[in-house]
Amino acid sequence: MVNVIVSEGSNQPEWLLTAIFGPPAKADRLDACNFIREIREEVDLPWVLLGDLNTIFNHSEKSGGNDFYLSDVRDILNIIDSTGLVNLGLPWAYIYLE
Repeated sequence: MVNVIVSEGSNQPEWLLTAIFGPPAKADRLDACNFIREIREEVDLPWVLLGDLNTIFNHSEKSGGNDFYLSDVRDILNIIDSTGLVNLGLPWAYIYLE
């Protein structure tokens, strides 16, 4: 995960850009999402989160492999919701709307 504070000039407002590639291990994904929650709590800037959380959030994103269970991603979805992030859908990013 990389965090960058961005400004387009000295008189322009700053905003936070977070780029993420989620861990492949399911157990580590919740830790990464908890870190996202911590960022939201500590940084009071407009925020764009982009990348891949390395998980799916509904059956329509599933293609082969193990079965999908909503219970596997419920905690991650709660974190996304509690931080005010909005899923713009594939191939877009999550964005915090201020």
